[in-house]
Amino acid sequence: MKLRVFGNSSDDKGTQLERLTKRLLEGLGYQQVALNVVGSGGSEVDIRAEFRAPGLDGEITLHLIGECKAYDSTVTLPDWLKFLGKLYLERLKPQNVRGIYIALSGVNGNLSGAYDDFRVHDQTVDLISGEKLAQHVVREFKLPDVSSLEKRVGRLTTDNIAQISLGYRNDRAFWIVEFVNESFAVFMGDSLSEPPSDELIQTISNQIQAAKYRDLSHEMIAQNRVILARKHVLGQLILGRSISADLEESLFPPNMTPSQSDISAAIRSLRTEGKIVTAEGVDVLPDLLSNISKRAEILREIVTGICLWRYIGNDHWDALVDEDLLQESLRIKDGLVIEQDARAKAVLLMRWSPSALMWALTPDPILCGQRGKNPQLDERMLPEHARYYLLQIVNLAAGDFRNPQLHGVLHDHYGLQEMQTTQRVVFKSRSRSEVEIELAERIGIFQAAPDIGGGLVQVWLLKDSPEPWAGIEAAEEGLSSQSSSSGASGNQQDLDVEERPA
Repeated sequence: MKLRVFGNSSDDKGTQLERLTKRLLEGLGYQQVALNVVGSGGSEVDIRAEFRAPGLDGEITLHLIGECKAYDSTVTLPDWLKFLGKLYLERLKPQNVRGIYIALSGVNGNLSGAYDDFRVHDQTVDLISGEKLAQHVVREFKLPDVSSLEKRVGRLTTDNIAQISLGYRNDRAFWIVEFVNESFAVFMGDSLSEPPSDELIQTISNQIQAAKYRDLSHEMIAQNRVILARKHVLGQLILGRSISADLEESLFPPNMTPSQSDISAAIRSLRTEGKIVTAEGVDVLPDLLSNISKRAEILREIVTGICLWRYIGNDHWDALVDEDLLQESLRIKDGLVIEQDARAKAVLLMRWSPSALMWALTPDPILCGQRGKNPQLDERMLPEHARYYLLQIVNLAAGDFRNPQLHGVLHDHYGLQEMQTTQRVVFKSRSRSEVEIELAERIGIFQAAPDIGGGLVQVWLLKDSPEPWAGIEAAEEGLSSQSSSSGASGNQQDLDVEERPA
């Protein structure tokens, strides 16, 4: 890993490295850290510091002197020997003296060999460069590691990385990512999302080969606008509406409303892919009832990533998520077979849950490519694969039920009001079941009272709370007995629940 120190000049670069070394030493517990100290004989050292350690007979003070070399090239043997001369003079004094030598660009072979020989006889001088120096910087500034950086970059762009290096300037450390297209991005802060200053960008651009700066966060927002434009076009056509209608900002996440040029680009790309066709001069969807693979492809695009909830959970949507689509899902899962009584339930869950639908229409490595090699193993594993399929759909649907953005769709269009889950946990020893616990949880979606803002809220229901249909049954009983008051006693306003915002 390479550390780059950025300065406005070679002298400033050296000063920056000295300040960085001062901070690293202070972080390790050194005190009285001073820069560019001139001794009585006119000899100057870049760093002086003290380290106080407890001893059996009082405190022990270790003295440290150091040199910081911010050369663009490797340090050579003469520079090292000059430093050893300064160290020798310091050790003539009655004090414990250690040395530290910081070489930003490393050392050449002669110096490296000389240092190895020196360490055999004297281990009180540290030569710090390259990977070791970078590790100290990452630790001191609490930066996320390289793997975390690569994951974040991967979420923002698919461009190939040419080089990752560590940068420092004005008491700030940061990651620099250079791409093969001769551009670079800067990642700062513990979340790698803090924007760099214009001055820092300009300084970096002047000193590295990849001179074009990229703000990947803005690029991601632009990419999301294009993605949302495609979803909007497809959703409008599913509902049978014109795709030329004005865009409503409330339909999209903040700052992600597509422009008309985004919509036009989306229409062109969808035409090329065959996801929309032109009939009598009007853009429409292809025949999705007969072309099941194209239907699966379009629905998968709509539910993958950011969802536009207006286009999910309506009569048009329900007509597309049917038994035929389930069969296409099973084909995608390598010709999986599930029991007949589970098929209708699976269709309902796929309608209710965008996450379940997305997974159902995407190949899964556990289910795909595993069958057809061993008939006996296939016979044994087929029921397990069917169970895994249903388990995934149920778990994803349960997760979406807890998603506040879906409450309106689930409650208003599908009439869903409650989800109950039961968990049975068994702790086993070698000889028996030691503890068995079975617990049920009930989560409901209800209309909040006007005095707390109205709207739909998620509530955690008590064990003995009435069933969702209890109020209806009570009302029906009241009608049959011509007692209007008995029907009102079971309405949801009387539920003994603890409300919590979703």
